[in-house]
Amino acid sequence: MEITANLRPISKAFNGCARHPFSALIVILFLVDLRTRYHNAIDAAKNEALKDAAILSDNTVLTFETMDRVLREAELIRLGGLTGNYSTPDAMNAALRHLVQTSPFVVAVGWTNASGDLLAHSYEKKPPRANIADLPHFTEQRDGGADRLFIAEPFSSSAGDRWLIAASRRLNNPDGSFAGIVTAPLDPSYFNRTFRSFISAMAAPYCCCIDQGNFSRESRS
Repeated sequence: MEITANLRPISKAFNGCARHPFSALIVILFLVDLRTRYHNAIDAAKNEALKDAAILSDNTVLTFETMDRVLREAELIRLGGLTGNYSTPDAMNAALRHLVQTSPFVVAVGWTNASGDLLAHSYEKKPPRANIADLPHFTEQRDGGADRLFIAEPFSSSAGDRWLIAASRRLNNPDGSFAGIVTAPLDPSYFNRTFRSFISAMAAPYCCCIDQGNFSRESRS
């Protein structure tokens, strides 16, 4: 008797649907439409996120291509110094300062000898470090041997007031031996500003930040 009583509400609901098939059809169609809208919304959000990621990725690639161009042009200035196109070291440093002005994220640019001593640079005054032989972007080029662009992990500046990213390329002697590197420290906050501008334009509730060299995502609210 108790089981029969418990089944009565289900039986009544079934009978109600049987007596009103049109109502049942409306409910089914509503659920199907709701499910379709749900999946369409997810697919649209996924596609939009992929497009945004592609835009940011292209911007990052363009940034590093520009940075590589700066290093290549610094190599040409060095070659000009070796061939007598620059009368004094100060003239080469002035050319390097002009080069830095063409890029908003390059802090400085210069080159070293095989021992890591900084021979030329774009700093207005004395460089923060006279020797960079212990830094990864130097040792990687010294020990690697390949002609390639190297991007080091973020590191603290000598003054300890900000984080930097260093890029470098290997310099070779005519016989192929290691002659030093051409290098440029980069300001990672440039990426933060770029991401922030991009996300602000989208009116998104988040922004990308850099805290002690690490990228993070935080709420703007």
